[in-house]
Amino acid sequence: MSVLAGRVAALQRAYEHIAATRMAGLPLVHPKLGVAAVGFQPEDDGVALGVLVTPGA
Repeated sequence: MSVLAGRVAALQRAYEHIAATRMAGLPLVHPKLGVAAVGFQPEDDGVALGVLVTPGA
């Protein structure tokens, strides 16, 4: 797994963890909907750009 793929996976896990813990039970959280990190690509300056979709697939 590349460094970028690992960081994107960690970002997605962080949002999933927040939904399952701090936001659990709130009416705006649907437990069957997830988070998707889509299209992250490295840029020349060491930054990666992409989209975090909530809810996602």
